[in-house]
Amino acid sequence: MRHRIRVLKARMLARIGFLRLVVSIARGQVDEVWVGDSNAVFSGAAGFPRLGIGSTEPRQWVWSLGPRLMFSVARDGYPPAMHRLLRVLRRVRANRNVLWIFSAGEIDLRCHLVPRLRDGSGLEFVKSYIEQVKSLVAEFDAPYAAVSVPVPPAVDIIDTDGFPIVGTLEERLEAHRLMREQILDETGHASRSTDAVIYAVDATDRLSDEHGHYRPEVTHDGVHPNDIGRAEIRAAVAKLRAGI
Repeated sequence: MRHRIRVLKARMLARIGFLRLVVSIARGQVDEVWVGDSNAVFSGAAGFPRLGIGSTEPRQWVWSLGPRLMFSVARDGYPPAMHRLLRVLRRVRANRNVLWIFSAGEIDLRCHLVPRLRDGSGLEFVKSYIEQVKSLVAEFDAPYAAVSVPVPPAVDIIDTDGFPIVGTLEERLEAHRLMREQILDETGHASRSTDAVIYAVDATDRLSDEHGHYRPEVTHDGVHPNDIGRAEIRAAVAKLRAGI
């Protein structure tokens, strides 16, 4: 019973946050919305929004979906409630100027991909994930959106509660390389003229040292960007926006 009440409360607060987001977009006060895992939050804000959807930076909003996997989004899609909510934005003309950025994959890389690659399985779910993003973006009829390449693996990771590290650092670096490669291959073009173009926000080179590891000065826990890391991600977003 208590769990159900918490779920209902979270949904109610998210709807309030979404309404505030819609109003801000209609007023021309939003440039970007980051949607997805905790890295979506810390790429676009200084912390988690109280309502699950909110802003701590001028003209940047975040929509936290919790610890969601790229694999599970590829398999199951986004929650039906998100599809219903986002249809509202079809009536908000200013939303066509907003860059929506979707983030997932860091947990996959840390916990799940190494055993998959050891078994000889591929990363075909990356393409399915991007198709799920396209399906969601179609709800608000945007001309484009973006997915972010997950942050690179770190040598030292502090935040491992509930999501333990699986595989050696070298194996996780290889998994990251393959995922990044596939994301870049699948983005930057539309499969049909009616599809939104899905771009990639790729800050890997900005966040990595000469060995490909997550630079310790840009993360506070080996998982999420700190203020310095967020500035590097901002630079990658700015480069993308300049080319759209």
